[in-house]
Amino acid sequence: MQATLLLAALIAAPAFAQTPPASIGQPFIPAPWWMKDPVIAAMGHVRAEVPANRARFAARFSVVEKTAAAATTAATAKAKELDAALAALGKDRVRLTTSLSTRPLYDQYR
Repeated sequence: MQATLLLAALIAAPAFAQTPPASIGQPFIPAPWWMKDPVIAAMGHVRAEVPANRARFAARFSVVEKTAAAATTAATAKAKELDAALAALGKDRVRLTTSLSTRPLYDQYR
């Protein structure tokens, strides 16, 4: 009998815990501020864009010569022309980055 009463009390306890003692909004009931007065809660995301002050481009030179050293020299000469034109704009306006990579091309395709 005691186990049945205890089981009934445990089942009914959550229902009683969810029922407020009086109506929401009365001053003596501790409730969050948004439950006492009508509030429209909103969340937002702000995105601001400014005019761009940088640009980036890349140039690639490909030269085929009889030897790797001759091809590297010819490609470097072309790159120096471009570097000189960009350097004429001024060090405060242009940042130059140069990289070199080689890919062997063999005479096997002939």
